[in-house]
Amino acid sequence: MENLFLEAVKLINPVQLVLIGLLMYYFYARLDSKIEKTNDKIEKTNDKIEKSQTELKSEIQSAKIEFKAESDRLNQRIDGLYQLIFSFFKKDAA
Repeated sequence: MENLFLEAVKLINPVQLVLIGLLMYYFYARLDSKIEKTNDKIEKTNDKIEKSQTELKSEIQSAKIEFKAESDRLNQRIDGLYQLIFSFFKKDAA
């Protein structure tokens, strides 16, 4: 096994080893920078999504409040009409 390693080192020039190392470092650095850029884009997109979700939740909450107020107002009007009709028929019955 040691002889195999020594033969490989004899066949490969040290300059070639250095060049191979430099190429590996260069491509690793490029890959790492692409990964960082992609992660930054993902984080920005997640921030936008969270912001949109927060805005939508607040809009939904305000719409629920408005709907409840409108529903209460309409229920009061309906109750008033029922009372008016009830009093009208009560007067006719008397």
